[in-house]
Amino acid sequence: MACFAQVITPTAEVWARLSKCGPRHVMQQIRARHESGAACVLSMSGEASGLSVVWAERTQDNEREIVAALGVGTGAKAYIPWLIEFAKANSAASIRTHCKRPGLIRLYERFGFQVTKIDEDGYSVLIRREHGQGR
Repeated sequence: MACFAQVITPTAEVWARLSKCGPRHVMQQIRARHESGAACVLSMSGEASGLSVVWAERTQDNEREIVAALGVGTGAKAYIPWLIEFAKANSAASIRTHCKRPGLIRLYERFGFQVTKIDEDGYSVLIRREHGQGR
Protein backbone atom coordinates (compact mmCIF):
# COMPACT_ATOMS: atom_id res chain seq x y z
CA MET A 1 0.00 0.00 0.00
CA ALA A 2 1.74 3.10 -1.22
CA CYS A 3 -0.40 5.89 0.20
CA PHE A 4 0.96 8.99 1.81
CA ALA A 5 -0.83 11.66 3.82
CA GLN A 6 0.20 15.19 4.66
CA VAL A 7 -1.72 17.46 7.02
CA ILE A 8 -2.46 20.67 5.15
CA THR A 9 -3.93 24.08 5.88
CA PRO A 10 -6.91 24.10 3.53
CA THR A 11 -7.37 26.97 1.12
CA ALA A 12 -10.74 28.27 -0.07
CA GLU A 13 -10.27 26.06 -3.14
CA VAL A 14 -9.75 22.98 -0.97
CA TRP A 15 -12.88 23.74 1.07
CA ALA A 16 -14.85 24.27 -2.14
CA ARG A 17 -13.71 20.88 -3.43
CA LEU A 18 -14.60 19.17 -0.15
CA SER A 19 -17.97 20.98 0.00
CA LYS A 20 -19.17 18.90 -2.94
CA CYS A 21 -19.02 15.80 -0.70
CA GLY A 22 -21.90 16.48 1.65
CA PRO A 23 -24.75 18.65 2.85
CA ARG A 24 -24.01 22.30 3.59
CA HIS A 25 -24.88 22.09 7.30
CA VAL A 26 -22.55 19.11 7.75
CA MET A 27 -19.78 20.89 5.89
CA GLN A 28 -20.17 23.90 8.19
CA GLN A 29 -19.85 21.65 11.25
CA ILE A 30 -16.77 19.94 9.83
CA ARG A 31 -15.14 23.23 8.93
CA ALA A 32 -15.84 24.60 12.43
CA ARG A 33 -14.34 21.42 13.90
CA HIS A 34 -11.21 21.97 11.79
CA GLU A 35 -10.97 25.65 12.71
CA SER A 36 -11.12 24.72 16.42
CA GLY A 37 -8.21 22.33 15.94
CA ALA A 38 -10.30 19.19 16.41
CA ALA A 39 -9.97 17.82 12.85
CA CYS A 40 -7.30 17.75 10.19
CA VAL A 41 -7.39 17.94 6.44
CA LEU A 42 -5.10 15.48 4.70
CA SER A 43 -3.69 15.67 1.23
CA MET A 44 -3.37 12.09 0.02
CA SER A 45 -0.88 11.00 -2.63
CA GLY A 46 0.32 7.75 -4.12
CA GLU A 47 -2.21 5.04 -4.92
CA ALA A 48 -4.88 7.17 -3.24
CA SER A 49 -4.89 10.76 -4.39
CA GLY A 50 -7.14 13.49 -3.07
CA LEU A 51 -8.31 15.09 0.15
CA SER A 52 -9.65 13.64 3.38
CA VAL A 53 -10.87 15.11 6.68
CA VAL A 54 -10.32 12.97 9.78
CA TRP A 55 -10.49 13.26 13.54
CA ALA A 56 -10.66 11.10 16.64
CA GLU A 57 -13.61 10.85 19.03
CA ARG A 58 -14.45 8.83 22.13
CA THR A 59 -17.25 6.27 21.81
CA GLN A 60 -19.88 5.62 24.48
CA ASP A 61 -17.52 2.90 25.74
CA ASN A 62 -14.75 5.53 26.05
CA GLU A 63 -12.73 3.97 23.23
CA ARG A 64 -10.98 5.97 20.53
CA GLU A 65 -12.76 6.05 17.17
CA ILE A 66 -11.28 7.52 13.99
CA VAL A 67 -13.86 9.41 11.94
CA ALA A 68 -13.20 9.68 8.21
CA ALA A 69 -15.64 12.51 7.57
CA LEU A 70 -15.03 13.63 4.01
CA GLY A 71 -13.06 12.41 1.08
CA VAL A 72 -12.64 13.40 -2.52
CA GLY A 73 -10.28 11.95 -5.08
CA THR A 74 -9.32 8.58 -6.46
CA GLY A 75 -7.98 5.30 -5.12
CA ALA A 76 -10.44 4.29 -2.39
CA LYS A 77 -9.21 0.71 -2.79
CA ALA A 78 -5.81 1.92 -1.50
CA TYR A 79 -7.15 4.58 0.90
CA ILE A 80 -9.26 2.20 3.00
CA PRO A 81 -6.34 -0.10 3.99
CA TRP A 82 -4.29 3.04 4.72
CA LEU A 83 -7.13 4.28 6.96
CA ILE A 84 -7.22 0.94 8.80
CA GLU A 85 -3.46 1.09 9.39
CA PHE A 86 -3.77 4.74 10.49
CA ALA A 87 -6.42 3.74 13.03
CA LYS A 88 -4.27 0.90 14.35
CA ALA A 89 -1.22 3.18 14.63
CA ASN A 90 -3.33 5.62 16.64
CA SER A 91 -4.75 2.94 18.99
CA ALA A 92 -8.31 3.32 17.72
CA ALA A 93 -10.82 0.62 18.55
CA SER A 94 -12.98 1.57 15.57
CA ILE A 95 -13.32 3.63 12.41
CA ARG A 96 -16.51 5.36 11.31
CA THR A 97 -17.51 6.92 8.00
CA HIS A 98 -20.77 8.05 6.38
CA CYS A 99 -21.38 7.24 2.73
CA LYS A 100 -24.11 7.32 0.07
CA ARG A 101 -22.34 5.73 -2.90
CA PRO A 102 -23.38 2.05 -3.21
CA GLY A 103 -20.12 0.97 -4.86
CA LEU A 104 -18.03 2.66 -2.19
CA ILE A 105 -20.20 1.13 0.56
CA ARG A 106 -19.56 -2.34 -0.93
CA LEU A 107 -15.82 -1.60 -1.02
CA TYR A 108 -15.81 -0.56 2.65
CA GLU A 109 -17.74 -3.74 3.47
CA ARG A 110 -15.03 -5.83 1.78
CA PHE A 111 -12.59 -4.31 4.26
CA GLY A 112 -14.65 -5.31 7.31
CA PHE A 113 -16.91 -2.27 7.70
CA GLN A 114 -20.58 -2.84 8.47
CA VAL A 115 -23.52 -0.54 7.88
CA THR A 116 -24.94 0.20 11.33
CA LYS A 117 -27.66 2.70 10.46
CA ILE A 118 -28.76 5.42 8.07
CA ASP A 119 -28.16 8.94 9.43
CA GLU A 120 -30.59 11.86 9.29
CA ASP A 121 -29.17 12.98 5.93
CA GLY A 122 -29.65 9.57 4.31
CA TYR A 123 -26.01 8.46 4.52
CA SER A 124 -25.10 4.90 5.50
CA VAL A 125 -23.03 4.91 8.69
CA LEU A 126 -20.26 2.34 8.36
CA ILE A 127 -18.16 1.17 11.28
CA ARG A 128 -15.18 -1.13 11.42
CA ARG A 129 -14.19 -2.48 14.82
CA GLU A 130 -10.59 -3.17 15.75
CA HIS A 131 -10.60 -6.70 14.36
CA GLY A 132 -13.17 -6.14 11.63
CA GLN A 133 -16.09 -6.99 13.89
CA GLY A 134 -19.20 -4.86 13.51
CA ARG A 135 -21.58 -4.19 16.35
